[in-house]
Amino acid sequence: MQQIGKAFESLRNLDFTGHPSEYKFGLHGRGIVFQTPEGDTIDLSRTPGQLMLFSLTEIFEPYTNMQNRSVVDFRRPRPHIEIDRERLGGWPTIEDTRIGYDIICNLVDGVTIRVEDVEYYYPTVSAEAAKDAVELDRMIRSVA
Repeated sequence: MQQIGKAFESLRNLDFTGHPSEYKFGLHGRGIVFQTPEGDTIDLSRTPGQLMLFSLTEIFEPYTNMQNRSVVDFRRPRPHIEIDRERLGGWPTIEDTRIGYDIICNLVDGVTIRVEDVEYYYPTVSAEAAKDAVELDRMIRSVA
């Protein structure tokens, strides 16, 4: 997951702004490379190894990693969180809304505003959806 995070940071630094599903990614040793729409392959992590192409859709599907731990389905990482490439450029949102999960996480501090209070500020966001947003944020921060 850390390598994927570094790869996306490199994409931003290289000004590739298309949706990630538009690119082909590959493993290069322990690093990640991607193929531009023009067919060029760019190393995103600067590590040597063998090239293997795959699509980002395959990465987002749930799987069991080498430690025998289940990895979440990144297309729908929590029950009330959706990732739709047509909505906010594929950013995780509260289901059936255009509200990014991070908006809710920034609102909820657990002291002055709890997940139960979110509906007051965002009527279309249930306490369960707010809880899922906070949990997704916790999951992401635990691997970053």
